[in-house]
Amino acid sequence: MSGKRKTIFREALFIVPFMLIVTVVSLAVMFSVGRTPLDTAGIIGRHFAADKSMTFEEYSGYESTKYEIKYYYGDNEECVKYAEYSYNGKGDTPVQKLTLFEARDGFDPGYYKIEWFHGEEYVTYATLENEDKTELYTSGEVPVMYYLVLSYSWQSQMDYFGEELPSDGYKLFGFISLYTWETENRDNILWGIGGNPMQFYSYIKNTDNEYKRISFY
Repeated sequence: MSGKRKTIFREALFIVPFMLIVTVVSLAVMFSVGRTPLDTAGIIGRHFAADKSMTFEEYSGYESTKYEIKYYYGDNEECVKYAEYSYNGKGDTPVQKLTLFEARDGFDPGYYKIEWFHGEEYVTYATLENEDKTELYTSGEVPVMYYLVLSYSWQSQMDYFGEELPSDGYKLFGFISLYTWETENRDNILWGIGGNPMQFYSYIKNTDNEYKRISFY
């Protein structure tokens, strides 16, 4: 390796960790002084020019063979986790799981699952108190329950929150992508690292910053 390349390599070993630390510290300071993701996105929008080359499909069309999402709602002082969804498509047939920690959309808290048996798709349900005691239905028998589980997938959420709407994209520190856009009643924020979405925030307008948060794991 030439001397010039060695110098570039040594500098990269220092710069990349340094930028990561600066990013984390900067965000921590912002939130420690009362900043919310909505505030932070507003600051970025006022001080950075949107990158016209960035396309929202980078994250709205995200597909993975395996991912997990956790759902929260709340305000600036407190948030509540109300659901978890997971998708696992690594086997011969995909498995989708939904856990509701509170009643939602007319359905009781519990464990919901879509999976395949002998070439047919089934939906199972179990209470939070007894996960092993399940009720089994074909997807055709309980279509509303079936679509309840599907509605928590990432693609369903993007369809609902208006992925076709124009968005402003920002590239921060070379590796963090941030998108902001408005729908009729909400201000929406989506950020990720590389090609992977990390967190989505949807703030209801005129409600003292009440928001919904979706976090990838």
